[in-house]
Amino acid sequence: MTTRVILTQNIVGVGKKGDIIAVRKGHARNFLIPLRLARVADDKCVALADAEKTAIEKRREEKIKELKDIKQRLSKKRITLLIPANDQGTLYRGVASIDITDSLYTTYGVDIPASCILMEIIKTVGLHSFKVVLKDHGEISMKVRVNSR
Repeated sequence: MTTRVILTQNIVGVGKKGDIIAVRKGHARNFLIPLRLARVADDKCVALADAEKTAIEKRREEKIKELKDIKQRLSKKRITLLIPANDQGTLYRGVASIDITDSLYTTYGVDIPASCILMEIIKTVGLHSFKVVLKDHGEISMKVRVNSR
């Protein structure tokens, strides 16, 4: 005997959050429902799950559109940073990914987390390259010009 349940979390090998699946009654009663991994799929819950799935899909499409816009706005762009340095061109402090994200926000109005920036810490004046990794949408190669104050 089976019963229909709606998954409340992603479960590897079973399904994703919001999926309606048929499982044995004992499995649902003794495992899935007590651990709040699923709830019984009555008409009201099915309607709520469908509405939630639609909302999740809409947010995902908006995020994809936003990432494509960011990729278009940043491709083949440069940023410039002014960092104190000595006469030999060695910076007094290294340039890290947080400096890059701050500059991207102030220059282009793009808010990217520092975890999306792939780069080595910059310790000298000059032109350096880095990559912006956009989840599921590839990466953007960019350059930063570091000048001394």
